[in-house]
Amino acid sequence: MEKTIKRFLVKAEEKFGERFDYSDLQYKDSTKQKIKIRCKEHKQIFTILLYHHLVQKYGGCNLCQDSDKSSEIKLQSGEEKKELHWPEFQDLYCVTTFGRVWNKKRGTELTPKSKNHIHLYSNTKQTKCVNIHTLIWECCEGSFDSKKWMIYRKDRNKKNNRLDNLVCVTKSFAVLRSFLLKSIKSQGNVPQEAKSDLLEEKISLGEEANAEEQKTCLDFKSIGIVFGCDFSHYKINSCGVIKNKTGKLVRSRRVILYSKQGKQHVKRCELVAKFFL
Repeated sequence: MEKTIKRFLVKAEEKFGERFDYSDLQYKDSTKQKIKIRCKEHKQIFTILLYHHLVQKYGGCNLCQDSDKSSEIKLQSGEEKKELHWPEFQDLYCVTTFGRVWNKKRGTELTPKSKNHIHLYSNTKQTKCVNIHTLIWECCEGSFDSKKWMIYRKDRNKKNNRLDNLVCVTKSFAVLRSFLLKSIKSQGNVPQEAKSDLLEEKISLGEEANAEEQKTCLDFKSIGIVFGCDFSHYKINSCGVIKNKTGKLVRSRRVILYSKQGKQHVKRCELVAKFFL
């Protein structure tokens, strides 16, 4: 038994040097008995068979394997790596400013599923489906209130998740942007180039309005006469927030406005486009 331990220690020192501590080793001459080994770098004790410790590349230390895999992530020129700090996925994933997501344990880049989604898996077998562009923004710029804000791509290319192509906007502006796209594309007599120029001009104006609305949302304007009815007792701001004369907010997406002439169904995005673009 002593000869077996001596031969094992000699071979282990030749392969791993002083990476591991074998002071806790207790062997009873059994091929199925696992021994305790301490990793000096990560300060953890793990159990493994004698033979398996010698033949494995990392000696059975999972932390050594994970750190070596994460070092295999190759960054391009100008690309920066950011860690994912969600508690359930701590030290498992990282992202880059070029819109890539890496599995640190395997050292592989994740391939997006349909609709630009990826699945994250924790050590406790929890799974989470996330949008890549939202994940990139949270890792690089910090978290945001998803009830009020959303992340969209400037060039409208769903495959371009680079950080410099992402911007955080209010959901009302995102709805307004969608309305502008549909309204301009529906202009059949306008040449395609003119449509693109008009769209970029309106979107840039909308982005300026979005930047201002992040600072303040007090720029309320009276709605006035719309569709032949007087709605002067309603006010709207660039965020799409509508309030009546008592100051109560109208929160539904499709708004019902009341006047002496009757009620009218209107879309919030149409009112924002009318008064602020």
